[in-house]
Amino acid sequence: MFIITYGSPLMLYLGMVVYISMKDISTQHLWSNILDKMITMPCLLPLLINSVTLTSYTIVLLLMKNHLFVWSVFSPKYLYVCAATVCTYVGVFVIAMTAVYTCAVFSFRAR
Repeated sequence: MFIITYGSPLMLYLGMVVYISMKDISTQHLWSNILDKMITMPCLLPLLINSVTLTSYTIVLLLMKNHLFVWSVFSPKYLYVCAATVCTYVGVFVIAMTAVYTCAVFSFRAR
């Protein structure tokens, strides 16, 4: 179930990281290139999308808290979105730490 649910986004994010890392990186602005290209697009876009979704579902849940439908049908969807957001934050953290580690390795090799 995890592979069916998160396999496609994980492959997309990892593919973006591989594609961006294969580009030519100049050694003059190494920190800015790696941090800008490997963290900005692959990390901030999924965080933004999931955060907006979670915020909108939270507002709907709070506005409709007295309705029976919210607790019987909408609550499991809300928990699913919460779990997806947590998984996205963990994945983005791993990608960001990989980019920082790569940048540190390139910096030490350049010396």
